[in-house]
Amino acid sequence: MPKSDIKKYLKDLGSKKPVPGGGSASALVGALGAGLLEKTCNFTIDKEKYKAVEKDMSVILKEATIARKRLESLIKLDQKAYLPVAKAYKLPKDTDEQKAARRKKIEQVTKEAAMVPQEIARLCERLLPNCDKLEKDGNKLLAGDVKCARAFLEAAIRGARGVEKG
Repeated sequence: MPKSDIKKYLKDLGSKKPVPGGGSASALVGALGAGLLEKTCNFTIDKEKYKAVEKDMSVILKEATIARKRLESLIKLDQKAYLPVAKAYKLPKDTDEQKAARRKKIEQVTKEAAMVPQEIARLCERLLPNCDKLEKDGNKLLAGDVKCARAFLEAAIRGARGVEKG
């Protein structure tokens, strides 16, 4: 994300706009965690000291890269998925029929929107075991980055699960 995109995203996150919100923020945090896993692998691969684990590091690197890219796309997809929810809450509710139609529409679009946070949580949950492997076998100079990656991934999971439940 270019610097101007990050500034705009953070400004919008704190605004009165319906999006971005917790789901896309969880995807961003998860992508940051995945990026730190990639970094650790990149600083481990091709180092003589870590030749014995290079194959494992390559597998983790590939998985983390795929997950990071998908999480990046989920930042926008979560925003797109939530807009119908925000729109449904603006439906009229003056009569019993309108209230019932509004409630039904909110329930429908909320279920659809929850699919994105579910995917965010699943992706981050799949990456978490890699933190154990990287803490044990990865470049020791990046141990702090792995701890940070774990914290980001756990936070992304909690955030996505919280948004999913509403």
